[in-house]
Amino acid sequence: MINSSRTALVGGVALLLLSACGGGPATPDASEAKSFTYWSMWEENEPQAQVLKSALDSFGKESGVQVKVEWQGRKVQQKLTPALRGGDVPDLVDQDGNKTWAPLAAAGQTRDLSGVYAAQVPGEGRTVAEVGPGKYQELVTGADGKPYMVPYEVIAFGLFYNGAAHPDIAAKPPVTWEEFTATLDRLKAGGHGPLAVDGDIGDYDAMWLVDLITRELGDGSFLKAASDKSAAAWDDPKVLSALGRAEKLAKGGYFVDGSFGSKFPAVQEKWAAGKADFLLMGTWAPSETQKSAGPAFAYRSFPFPSVGGAQSVRTSLIGFGIPKRAAHPELAEKFIAYFMKKDVLSGISAKALNITPRPDIAAPEPVADLAKALSTMPTAPWFDGADGLPNYSVEVFSPVATKLLSGKVAAADAVKELKDLQVKYWAKQG
Repeated sequence: MINSSRTALVGGVALLLLSACGGGPATPDASEAKSFTYWSMWEENEPQAQVLKSALDSFGKESGVQVKVEWQGRKVQQKLTPALRGGDVPDLVDQDGNKTWAPLAAAGQTRDLSGVYAAQVPGEGRTVAEVGPGKYQELVTGADGKPYMVPYEVIAFGLFYNGAAHPDIAAKPPVTWEEFTATLDRLKAGGHGPLAVDGDIGDYDAMWLVDLITRELGDGSFLKAASDKSAAAWDDPKVLSALGRAEKLAKGGYFVDGSFGSKFPAVQEKWAAGKADFLLMGTWAPSETQKSAGPAFAYRSFPFPSVGGAQSVRTSLIGFGIPKRAAHPELAEKFIAYFMKKDVLSGISAKALNITPRPDIAAPEPVADLAKALSTMPTAPWFDGADGLPNYSVEVFSPVATKLLSGKVAAADAVKELKDLQVKYWAKQG
């Protein structure tokens, strides 16, 4: 439901330009094709790239297919969009589902991957659909009911802390906002701000507010409000209540010194060194901070607390998609099925320290708590799906979130500023 509304919205805004692209999918002779092109979101020295390189090598040896890979890094999306307008298009791309594949699917620029899901995982006697993505299927399915992505990495978001320093929290993590703030008050009495955020990263500030708003109004409410061209949705009293909670954190001294006056990653490093207690972050946090945390640091985590209602786990998926105009889609699909093999995909857990969509692959210990939460709780997309609205976070929400969390504006003023920026944003979209 969330996914369908997101793709419909994006399809009607900035990505209309993509739907004007000419031509349908190529129809290559699969019997003659011996290679395909792959653009990856990873840089070559990253752990995920090492896992993929190993898989590409073994796939090439077993299949005789050469994969021409380009390690594009995070700018792969910026390179892919103009390529879709005309020119050479890669056969396979991996990227974030919310930000890249959902909008492209809404614009009609992705291949229907139903065939991949029906394909056998080599040597396992089960299909790709049977080994994954399971509960994440809704997050990779378009409004037309067709899957546009096969995820291989699951990013969950929650509050990380050192279980060795806080065995009481590890024994009984806070579930409600009241329990959480009571814990914060106890820790703050020790003489430091218990919360860490690198406030110069706008999306890190926005995470707090998105979670507070959706905990108060329900998943999907943030996307709905952000999509309101009149911005009147922000007048809901529950929005002011949610932002009021953020204001109390800002003005109550709950954020550790330096949170809004330093440069990333200074504050998360301070957290890893034990000078703050909680870090709201995705499951990449352990791999980014392990050198500063030290061997005695025990990574523990829990989902963002509830505010009088149900909880969900904020989730982002990274995976493979195939552009509609890809020249060799069948070969790309063959590699996707190969990469979903348990012994291959396990590298994402063992080497990259991340969660996979296969439930039979154990999550690495530093993110085991959030992996367990994923298995028992509903999921909701990162940024509530609103990251599919082009540049919305940068132009509208994150600047206001930073001002509010840093104590520069009150909650009521934040609502007014948010409404003003959003009206201008939508007017610019046309």
